[in-house]
Amino acid sequence: MSAATRYDPIVAGDGGLRLRPYRPGDAEALVALYVRSVTEIGRNDCTPAQVSAWAALAPTPVALDDRYGDGRIALVAVDATNAAVAFGDVEPDGHITYLYRVPGCRRRFPCAGHVVPEAPSPMRGEIGAMWGLNNSETPESK
Repeated sequence: MSAATRYDPIVAGDGGLRLRPYRPGDAEALVALYVRSVTEIGRNDCTPAQVSAWAALAPTPVALDDRYGDGRIALVAVDATNAAVAFGDVEPDGHITYLYRVPGCRRRFPCAGHVVPEAPSPMRGEIGAMWGLNNSETPESK
């Protein structure tokens, strides 16, 4: 079981978006999201060769599922239809492997720090940083 799956509640974000732990059935959609993010958003700031190189690094669904089962915290942002619009992860040492969104999704997630209330404070800060938050932001402060 990954660290993220220990935290069952789905936490409401703003604008109908929700932030929740990764689930094994998410892998295929997240790989597609990765490719779309790299190829569509990446072309704004990268050369075609760079975009091709990043796209070639897309994990397989099996590889992503294995990686997200290794104990790191992995989060998925979903819209009102439960479609993934962003995802990211953070390892216990603070390393982030993936942090990607679909084009056009630029929402902030004020509840990210509350998804993992049992995590050490620095880890909550890393999770918040993944989603553009500071440690003091809470649903009530928005």
